[in-house]
Amino acid sequence: MRVTECPIWMTLLLLSGAAADGYGEKNSPPVVVVADTDLAESPAAHPLVDVALTQSAGGSFINKYKNCGTTTVGFEDFGLAIKPKRLGFNGSTTSVDDTIVGGKLAVRNQLCWQVTLNHACGGTILGPTTILTAAHCFFDKETRKQVNFANNTDVTTGALTSALTSPRADPTRCADIYKIKEVFLHPNYVYGKKPHDIAVLILEKPINLTAPCSCPMCLTNMEPKAGERCLVSGTGRTVDGMVQTNRPMKYVTQVVRNNGGSDCATGSGLDSPTDFTRLVCAFGAPGEDSCQGDSGGPFVCQQPDGRLYSAGTVSFGAAAGCGKEPGAQYTKTKFYLDWIVQTAKQDFGS
Repeated sequence: MRVTECPIWMTLLLLSGAAADGYGEKNSPPVVVVADTDLAESPAAHPLVDVALTQSAGGSFINKYKNCGTTTVGFEDFGLAIKPKRLGFNGSTTSVDDTIVGGKLAVRNQLCWQVTLNHACGGTILGPTTILTAAHCFFDKETRKQVNFANNTDVTTGALTSALTSPRADPTRCADIYKIKEVFLHPNYVYGKKPHDIAVLILEKPINLTAPCSCPMCLTNMEPKAGERCLVSGTGRTVDGMVQTNRPMKYVTQVVRNNGGSDCATGSGLDSPTDFTRLVCAFGAPGEDSCQGDSGGPFVCQQPDGRLYSAGTVSFGAAAGCGKEPGAQYTKTKFYLDWIVQTAKQDFGS
């Protein structure tokens, strides 16, 4: 992924040797995976419950789709243990609209919650008709006006490259393309500013969440703590500054920064210090990062039960270049949880 083509971008990096630093397999909750063959052969392998969202006594919203935050592949190379017996997933600023720099190539079903928007931005499946993404993806960088709307933006699920134009051209037989019914930008979002860079898309027809290649990401009021390792993914640029017409889907781990500091993407001419109530700051190793084309994509972390949950969406980073300056910033899902649920009533019963 690269960071330079959208209104705001993020710099994400892969932390190597994480297991030795205390964030590896021994200290990670088990990643629960579901056999790919089970999903392909039985539509009921991931049955949905009747109520999509419940609220606990403590006020925690929990996505009740039984397959939320799961994968059929897992991420052993990042120290996430796999236990198939369980269902869960054992100067200036510039927008990120490229693919991951460094990182790993994704394989079929591995990032089943990931979508692309006209292959220029990313997004996260939250429900059958609900996609979470970044608001800046709908604006033109030069005119600073909204140019992308429901009638000229498509959502693609299951794609492993950025150049896919038809599901029939997908060799993995995973991809599908969906029309958007409505685009909801956060009402307080101002293009070019950091706060409220979040949008909810409502699809015209529901995604089949029992199909092999699509799954919802868990939606809760959790947020990652400093030092936690999370995943970011997308089809953004793979080399900083290089124009690429067909970019692969990749993923990379990021480590959450200490909320006590304001040095996220420092020296970039940001309009204000990092607001940790609305944003998550994370970084990886030099040369491992998100980039242009990754904007709006999933930033996901692990729950105690091993499932993944939506912790944020790719928003922006420093202008030094993808993989060169640590401290990309993600719009924090938890802060906007009520707005997301109210906006996506058709999936969350609010």
